[in-house]
Amino acid sequence: MDEKVKLQIIMVLLGALIASSASLSNSYLLWNSQVNSEKKNIAQGFSQEIVSMEPGLTDLDNNLINSSSSNDVFIQETPIYPDTGMYFVLQKSVFLLDENTSRDLFFFYTNLISAEQNRKLVWEIQRKSDTRVLTNSEKLRQKMLTKSIKQSINNSVTVMPALEKELDAIYK
Repeated sequence: MDEKVKLQIIMVLLGALIASSASLSNSYLLWNSQVNSEKKNIAQGFSQEIVSMEPGLTDLDNNLINSSSSNDVFIQETPIYPDTGMYFVLQKSVFLLDENTSRDLFFFYTNLISAEQNRKLVWEIQRKSDTRVLTNSEKLRQKMLTKSIKQSINNSVTVMPALEKELDAIYK
């Protein structure tokens, strides 16, 4: 091969290498932009839901903590957290966020869901009292479930301010 052909081959290979490098870096930038946009959307969705729930959860926490008697039973027909909430929609996406935010979201929502599950159990026991007198064990179970609800709600409310700041930092 003469020098001119070798030079042309080298130029073609160099051109292909430059073009593929540019394409790869452009793809990476687009992918990174898409991931960041997705994280912002997830954070914004959770933030909006938490901000909308904050007054009700704070009031509920204050009412439960201020209930003077340990014999009080928390009976509420309406859900504390609905089955259609943001957490159930974006549950798999929680862990796309940074470690602290993911941990706090998981803590917040698992406590909230636990409180909701216990509320349902208390409510079901209470519905039985429409047709008969509750047994002592049912009354005791309601009290224990109420105690668990109080703790779960308090745990969720306690982490809320830090969680709101973390989410705001992601999407703003």
